[in-house]
Amino acid sequence: MHNLDKQTINLLKNTQIIVEIDNAFLNTEKLLSEVHLSLYDKLHKLLPIDSKGKISKGRNYKGLPYIVSDLPNHFKKDDIFCLRTMFWWGNEFSIAIYLSGKSLLTYKEKVLKMGLEHYFCVGETLWEYHFDRDNYIPSEELTIAQKEAFITKNGFLKVAQRIPLDEFSTLDEKAIEFYSAFMG
Repeated sequence: MHNLDKQTINLLKNTQIIVEIDNAFLNTEKLLSEVHLSLYDKLHKLLPIDSKGKISKGRNYKGLPYIVSDLPNHFKKDDIFCLRTMFWWGNEFSIAIYLSGKSLLTYKEKVLKMGLEHYFCVGETLWEYHFDRDNYIPSEELTIAQKEAFITKNGFLKVAQRIPLDEFSTLDEKAIEFYSAFMG
């Protein structure tokens, strides 16, 4: 039979910790909902796809909870266009642009010419979100030719900004600035 250590038992006895975690998660979900509505109000006329998007959440990205706001949530086999705002417990908020297929062909040049400081995805999949160097590199460290090579190799383009958790109050402003620089 498996034994539980003293630290595990103490955690299991602590009812307050789960209440505090659930409240923090709920408050963060409300924050992302507000940002989502604000983005929709300011950007929906500029978006090429008519969609109110969606908010989803999960409990296990690399073992930690997350909340995602997609506007729009246009994920087709041959076309992806998404502006994603994400909270990852214990790590950061992020704002990202996802493009593949027709949307990649249409918007690639706009993204490659974005002047705002951001990270460029060098990972092999759209579905990794961490900012380790095997997934994201500061855009200014790559030449256009290197970026083009990653896009050709992977068939997608993803760029993002990372926002520290302590700067949550700037999330709405930074997301609007980032997405507007792309859409504007």
